[in-house]
Amino acid sequence: MNLLDCEPKLKLKCANQSQTLGPYTWNCFAYLKMVMHDNKNKTPKKMVHFEFNNEFIPFFKFLRNEKIDNYTDILKLREQLLVLGLDSKSVYSTQSHLFITDSNHGISNKPAIWNTLQIGWESFTDNISINPFGRNIMIQKILITALLPLTNYTVDVLNLDFLKKLKHEQKYLNEKEVQLKTLIYDLFDKKNVEPTFLI
Repeated sequence: MNLLDCEPKLKLKCANQSQTLGPYTWNCFAYLKMVMHDNKNKTPKKMVHFEFNNEFIPFFKFLRNEKIDNYTDILKLREQLLVLGLDSKSVYSTQSHLFITDSNHGISNKPAIWNTLQIGWESFTDNISINPFGRNIMIQKILITALLPLTNYTVDVLNLDFLKKLKHEQKYLNEKEVQLKTLIYDLFDKKNVEPTFLI
């Protein structure tokens, strides 16, 4: 028997898009399992229809492996995966980590992210004196550390209030916040991102 032919299937709709999931996929999300269990207890069907509001477009992009190219949608995706109860031992957990990491690589070079970090950290650096490649790698590390793994609350490292608190708080920082503080200090330490010349 082909796994793709297994039933019941779940047809998700969101913003004029639809995605059909088989049991192998919907079983990886506690909320979707509950929807299917509800269906089984009422009137079993071969295809169950469920509609999300437009806020779940990032989740649909994840299911379709479509690139997410902005930071707020990556944040939303992280929250949605947690709300939907992604099984941390499933292949979709690994896929989500890779997807979020890949998405962060695609946005780390955007000027808005670098400018927001400078404003929030209250430290402005001359862009000419910094190797943009080194800076982008440091920004990728910061974003990935903030968003992964998919446990606990979501840290929005580009939130200006969070950045100011992180910079000035000496006590009461959790382990992730301490890691982020160290990475951001490293980002603004010019010797870590100074221009390098290839020989």
